[in-house]
Amino acid sequence: MGKNPSILRNVNLVDMSGKGERIKKNKSVVIENGRIKSILDAGGHHDRDQDDRLLVNCGGGYLLPGLIDIHVHCTNPFINPREAVKLSRVAAVMGQVRENLRSCIRGGVTTVRDMGSPPGIAQLMGLIDSGLMTGPRIVPSFSMITCPGGYPDMVPPFRGIQRLLLGGQFAERITGDEQAEQTVHRLADRGAAWIKTVYQEESYLFGHPRLAVLPDSAYGTIARAARARNKKLALHSLSLKGIRKGIELKVDTLEHLPLEELTAEDVRMIKDAGITVIPTLIAPGMYREDLMPVLRNIITATDNYLVPQARKETLDIIGRVIAGKESSTMIDCHFLRKKYGTMVKNLTRLREAGVRISFGTDAGGTDTCLFGLPWLEMRLMSEAGMGNYQILETATRINAAVLGLGHELGTIETGRIADLVLVEGDPVKDLRNLSRVKKVWKSGELVHGS
Repeated sequence: MGKNPSILRNVNLVDMSGKGERIKKNKSVVIENGRIKSILDAGGHHDRDQDDRLLVNCGGGYLLPGLIDIHVHCTNPFINPREAVKLSRVAAVMGQVRENLRSCIRGGVTTVRDMGSPPGIAQLMGLIDSGLMTGPRIVPSFSMITCPGGYPDMVPPFRGIQRLLLGGQFAERITGDEQAEQTVHRLADRGAAWIKTVYQEESYLFGHPRLAVLPDSAYGTIARAARARNKKLALHSLSLKGIRKGIELKVDTLEHLPLEELTAEDVRMIKDAGITVIPTLIAPGMYREDLMPVLRNIITATDNYLVPQARKETLDIIGRVIAGKESSTMIDCHFLRKKYGTMVKNLTRLREAGVRISFGTDAGGTDTCLFGLPWLEMRLMSEAGMGNYQILETATRINAAVLGLGHELGTIETGRIADLVLVEGDPVKDLRNLSRVKKVWKSGELVHGS
């Protein structure tokens, strides 16, 4: 849009501030220097380009804040990890990573918190910030901290040239307190805004092999070192034991919902500790029998989302899941289908107790969690009993607050960064309207649509 101010005319503004009307009809939004300068009633200013302003007629579309996805893995190539680390796959891997980032923008996601990528992602962040690559604003954690023989068991350690090209590991596998502290400081020095560790005792690949976890003392060291560097702490866990470890550590966010039923005491302690929970229902939910064909149809209907090699492998996985075929390298979809109802029940208990619920898709976290489809996670949150406006709050104002960016993002208000998404219909009435994104602005610049 250049340096001139711009006016987005004829919009219905989706007000996520929680103040007053949820839909403010027939408004104009003035953007200047990447921020929202003013919000006017249509007709409250001259509709002419009197100050070299770029007028954009939004045709009565619905304008909402840029969505914030608080749990993604931007560098997942959607290619078998043991194949992806081969030098012959570099072009396909980098092509898919670029597609992941473009897909975020096409889906209306202008900010993500990356919950596990090699530190080399900082180079991509630089390209995005300089305008040389299309993608969302990235709040990084870089490598997750785990132990030898621990989760993520599906990703092999990078060696030699692969580690050099990626700037480090997808997961740092440490063995004790000294390494724990050193790793936290090294990640913080490289610019990590969050520190992520994991507690998972069982693999969810077919066969369910046991996984190692860090010693208790190492978890404590990670937490203390993160706080010493003023970094927030996230814990991946799908078990009650892991959730209770997170409560003990007083983590800032719990990633995913447990596959076992939370007790009333668990819920109370999560609430009292002020911990935010990110359900990522789509990670297990996408394996539902009714959703696998939906995903297949999305992939085959467009060239977006996946590059050719990743498309071939992902469709093969979907086909095997639908056919009921098993493989030691595949996630146990039958197991997750059985446990999905427990996860939904846990979400209901947490929500009813007043625990802060956040929005994350785990895009890149499994072979079937694609980027640019936030409405699928919202669909499952709706099925779990959350209201549409409440769901939109989690993906805008609430996530901005979790990231410490509540004064900059998450609402359409004067002075805020102009991250904006224009959709055809009212998303408060029907979340499926978020699948029909017309335009996206990031820091006032049009990054999708024309």
